[in-house]
This record gives sequence, C-alpha cells and structure tokens, in this order.
Amino acid sequence: MFNLLLEKVYLLNKFAIIEVENEDDQILLSMAVNRAGEMKDVFGSVIISKNESSVIVKIRSSDKLNSKVFIEEFGGGGHARQAAAEVSHMEIPQILEKIKNYEW
Repeated sequence: MFNLLLEKVYLLNKFAIIEVENEDDQILLSMAVNRAGEMKDVFGSVIISKNESSVIVKIRSSDKLNSKVFIEEFGGGGHARQAAAEVSHMEIPQILEKIKNYEW
C-alpha cells in the first residue's frame, strides 16, 4: 500500500501532493508524506485522505515553510516542520485551492 500511495504524488505550487480516499492508517499516511517531502525542489509535502466524515491533512515542510502556521488555516496544529488537521468544514478541492494559492 505504501508504494501505491507514492505513485499518486504530483506537484502543486512547490508542494508534493498525495490524495487518497478512505485511508486512516496514521502511520502509513505519515510515512508517505515524509517520503514525498524528500523529492527534489519541493518546499513541502501534503497528504490528503478523505473519509466519510472528514478530510485528514498532513503536511511536512522544509525551512521555507512553517507547517504549523500553514495548517492552522485548516484548524489544525503541530510543529514548524510537521503538522496535521482533521477538516470537516472543507472538501478536497477547497484545500487544494489554498495550497495552489499559497504565497511564498
């Protein structure tokens, strides 16, 4: 399953993005977003997993982005290099729009 997640990586505004559905294994999601963040020329990596009631968003970042500040826009929290949120008030397209329009 881990490799299947990594096959879904695409780039959006210097973020490596992975979108999945109905995956709530927090360790697997964390491993995938960590690995995506190792890609060359990305400032951050995000994994988004949609389930029945919410969207899980995990972010990892380089020193060019503070993950905690970024994820607070979604009601989450964490640390400067890793943060997460469980979002029930937004859908994936809205989350991707915020990523797409992020000002560096």
